[in-house]
Amino acid sequence: MNPTVRTIRLVATEQAHPTRRSAATDAQVVHLTIAPDKLLLTVVEAAHRLGISRSLMYELIAAGEIETIHIGRLCKIAARTVEAFVERRNTPAAEPASQATESRL
Repeated sequence: MNPTVRTIRLVATEQAHPTRRSAATDAQVVHLTIAPDKLLLTVVEAAHRLGISRSLMYELIAAGEIETIHIGRLCKIAARTVEAFVERRNTPAAEPASQATESRL
């Protein structure tokens, strides 16, 4: 069996129709595929991961905040690039020079 495919057996806990067979014989099998994390994301997927709009993602790309990878005509964004963007934004910014001067006075 492929390690990314999991089989889940759903069993009804209540019998909706008394004329039906037992819940154990009515069990359904659902195949669920769990995909590993992607290395490259589309612009829409990267925007979704950040919780922003597609338009804002294109603005970040144009501003040089997010680097892209072109494969033929495709424009992709490395998942680590998205994570690095968040880390850069998450670190406290340096104190502006004007405030640093005022605090010394």
